Amino acid sequence: MEENKFLVIYGPTAVGKTSLGIKLAREFSGEIISADSRQIYREMDIGTGKDLPPGAVFHQEFVYKKGVAGWYSFSGVKVWLLDVVSPGERFSAFEWAVLAEKVTRKILQEKKRVFLLGGSAFYLKAFLEGIDYQQKPDWKLREKLSRLSLRELQDKLKNIWPERWQQLNYADRHNPRRLIRALEIAQGGIRKREKKERNFLGIRLVASLSFLRKQIKKRVEERLKKGLLKEIEALLKKYSWESPGLNSLAYKEFKPFFQGEATLEEACQRWFLDEVHYAKRQLLWFRNHPCFVSVSREDDDWELVIHKKVKKWYYEKNGR
Repeated sequence: MEENKFLVIYGPTAVGKTSLGIKLAREFSGEIISADSRQIYREMDIGTGKDLPPGAVFHQEFVYKKGVAGWYSFSGVKVWLLDVVSPGERFSAFEWAVLAEKVTRKILQEKKRVFLLGGSAFYLKAFLEGIDYQQKPDWKLREKLSRLSLRELQDKLKNIWPERWQQLNYADRHNPRRLIRALEIAQGGIRKREKKERNFLGIRLVASLSFLRKQIKKRVEERLKKGLLKEIEALLKKYSWESPGLNSLAYKEFKPFFQGEATLEEACQRWFLDEVHYAKRQLLWFRNHPCFVSVSREDDDWELVIHKKVKKWYYEKNGR
């Protein structure tokens, strides 16, 4: 078994990444590292869609600063980096990549293959390529910048770092988080990233917007039935709406409802639309990346196509 050969499964929300990853990991003797910026939070299970097996037990392996690293067993497959930090803690792609590196070494020591699975593209990019202009997050500066409007952030970046502004694509130019990160780097001192050389095959699951809308609507309804509102009520007894965890999809949309400023139907509709918008942004990532193969989730033989590609890549020299 080759060391440092990674399989990456990426795609928009509700496209079917988890079930596919479990099947492949079981067949090819792998362990999964979750790359999901919402599922890293403890106590947030329903809204983030962790879908933990009944009676699942968290096996803690080691502590990392403000978080912990451990795994759950999904049908006999270890899935790492769920439940890393509390909803009151901030957690960046930089911190996730450092932790994923530690977990990777442990998986390889056990002579298992490493699977990275998730829809948080920036997490994956941080691990596979290194973070642009490697730099730890400046939370105070981020909080200050978060008070600015989108236009103010854009103008500020154009003035401070015009070269970086030109490098950003349309989606990033209209993404406050990306703009804040660029401004943070510009004001904190630019340092070139440590380039990563990863040997990996990326499976990029794609689907039409109509397909995703149906899947997302179904998922929204299922999570409400599972008790999302009760989960939010429990969280609010310990954390505030300003907590990083509660300021994420599937939670922040219900703030007006809990404060009596919107109906449940309005909150659910906002959540649905935000999830659809997020899926649109996810579809923009890795489209032209040479190591990613795009497979349509709507094709009848999509799983068979992926299985053949993965098998060829693992067992045939230079297979792709």
